[in-house]
Amino acid sequence: MKKHAFVGLVAALCTVTMLHAAEVKIDAAVTHQTILGWSVNPWQPWMTPWQRDRLLDEAVNELGLTRIRYGPQNGSRHGVVCWEPVNDDDDPEHIRWAAFGTSEVDKYVETWIKPFKQRVEALGDPFTLWISPSFFNGGSTGRVPEWLVRSPGEYVEYATAFLLHLKNRHGIEADHYVICNEPANGNLFQPQVVGRMIRTLGPRLKALGLKTRVQFPDGVNTRVSWNFIQALKDDAEVWPWVTHLSYHLYGSKDERTLIRDFAKARGIPTGQTEYMSQTTEVLYDDLTLADASYWSIYGWGRVLTVNHDGASVRRESEYWNFRQVMHYVRPGAVRIEAASDDASLRSLAFVHKGKTTVVLLNDLKDSRKQDVTVKGLPAGRYGVCRTVNRRAYEELGVQTVAADGTLTLPVVKASVVTVYAHPGGNLPPTVTGFDASPTFLVAPASRVVLAASGTDPEQDPVTFKWTVASQPAGAKVQLAKPDADTTPATGLTVPGDYVFTVTVSDPTHVVTRQVKVIVFAKNNPPEILDLHNRIPITVTLPESKTLLRAWPNDLEKDKWTFDWKVMKQPAGANVVLDLPPRAKPDATARVATGMTVAGDYVFRFEVTDGHNTVHKDHTVTVHPENHPPVIADATARIDAPGSAALSAKAADPDGDTLTHWWWTKKAPAGVKPVFDHPGHASTRVTGLTAAGEYVFTVTVVDRTKAAERDVKLTVFSRRGR
Repeated sequence: MKKHAFVGLVAALCTVTMLHAAEVKIDAAVTHQTILGWSVNPWQPWMTPWQRDRLLDEAVNELGLTRIRYGPQNGSRHGVVCWEPVNDDDDPEHIRWAAFGTSEVDKYVETWIKPFKQRVEALGDPFTLWISPSFFNGGSTGRVPEWLVRSPGEYVEYATAFLLHLKNRHGIEADHYVICNEPANGNLFQPQVVGRMIRTLGPRLKALGLKTRVQFPDGVNTRVSWNFIQALKDDAEVWPWVTHLSYHLYGSKDERTLIRDFAKARGIPTGQTEYMSQTTEVLYDDLTLADASYWSIYGWGRVLTVNHDGASVRRESEYWNFRQVMHYVRPGAVRIEAASDDASLRSLAFVHKGKTTVVLLNDLKDSRKQDVTVKGLPAGRYGVCRTVNRRAYEELGVQTVAADGTLTLPVVKASVVTVYAHPGGNLPPTVTGFDASPTFLVAPASRVVLAASGTDPEQDPVTFKWTVASQPAGAKVQLAKPDADTTPATGLTVPGDYVFTVTVSDPTHVVTRQVKVIVFAKNNPPEILDLHNRIPITVTLPESKTLLRAWPNDLEKDKWTFDWKVMKQPAGANVVLDLPPRAKPDATARVATGMTVAGDYVFRFEVTDGHNTVHKDHTVTVHPENHPPVIADATARIDAPGSAALSAKAADPDGDTLTHWWWTKKAPAGVKPVFDHPGHASTRVTGLTAAGEYVFTVTVVDRTKAAERDVKLTVFSRRGR
């Protein structure tokens, strides 16, 4: 039995020594943003259901995440079905469901969204979902198809089909939709394009009865985001549909306050929605400079990692620091003023349901050990906890704040301290660690060490007990110290799954966790975790090359070697595989050239670890040279006062599906023509309420190319006639 007592810490809280002193003043009368959610975009296809459940328990129940980012699948990943790989038909008002990759969406929803949502709502928090498609020219998603970017109608069909499938099949409605992840960053989504899409998507969302609204602009950094905002700031048809301003942080971070002030003037929240190098410093700046209501972790970066052993999950460097904020600051919390008189000590304060939470961030490089006096707290009992040097958090006991609202406590260097309103009664202990070392075995190895740790809010003594929950038939596991926090486990002699339960108790409560260890009968073969081509993803002659990418992994960390092979190519083609320019000699990528004949090319990626050899085949289809559509005729005629009939006749030399989009190029000042069916070859246009010249343009798009034709129409005043 091991007891965790923090006598020295309690004494330090009660008897303050003479150290550097800082003061933090809380002012609940000064309010800032409301926290709406903590976000993540989960993606780990090698994960097992056991790992998924542990990962989500950690992410939601402990870390405190509440929001998921998801997007339609684009690109050419092996075994992955894209959302709309080719235009479903020639009518953007008609969804041909057989053309959409619904199975991929269903798998993701069942694997991630539903269990995540269930956990969030079980805690009494609101779950939110935002959709963010990517179209990077040089990335794994690939360039946006011409028919999708040149026709707002086709884009809106792409988006609303996705949203409708989520709602109708799974009963889940997305809260926000981003037109393009990082617009203008290696893609064709310039401000005018994004504006056209929003103007078309917004009314369609309303007409379909979807609650989803637009998140904008989601630029690669704050400068790009601000430029997009400025480009569309006077577009009255855009802003009724935008309910959230968002930005990323790759590059400039200087425009956060500009975005904040613009959003505040329009009464909409802001959010930082992607950055791969998140720290508490970034979190603090986003919350205080941008008044971010949403804040996002990209992937599981810096917080959680799913190991490749099928059983274990690892907490990463920023997990405990972020937990000190996210676990205690829940959606609906309002940030209030918290002013520190020491620049090295940053402070945050929040009020939620009448309860106050204070976070002291003493983890900058120039931080130091010091006494901190917090002033302005409501009287009551508060729990105090901390993490030091990014290690597992520890509870420091319950403190009582008197009517003067003052609490003084020692704060050590490189720590994050949270002061939270204690709900009363006795709280259960928190399990801060439960793992096996090593995390898996390969026979004949048969011994692991099980380790657990825990902390108690009231600093009650914490005890541990390990038991064997399940083991393969014939195995006889022995636990050397079952009543200790750490115990060797021997006798894992039969290949299969071993599950151990650790019971963590204080005098009042019992909490259990489980650890799985898989014993493999022999060395595991390497895994090919990803296989795709890009730059370009869709090859159309005269283009005749693409980049092949693969990602192998070996569980036992055996040294592996690989080989690419051309398994099939059309007659007359002569494919050559070369190392990409500037790539390291051991890079797994290859440039495939010589794909000069239309047809299917099959490439095999093979990897061996000296024990096992595995392979996967990837097919790249080279399309014949494409020719643009031909518009034979386009006409406009007035068919009633204030309206006209527009019609276009077009054909495609290659027999491709054609889609149309009518738009207004010119109209008298103040006039807003309205098209009945802008995505059809023929449509009526109304709202021609002023005399003058009108120019309407029809854009006709096939698989990769477009053609346009203007038609002019002069509307005369009745007196002019």
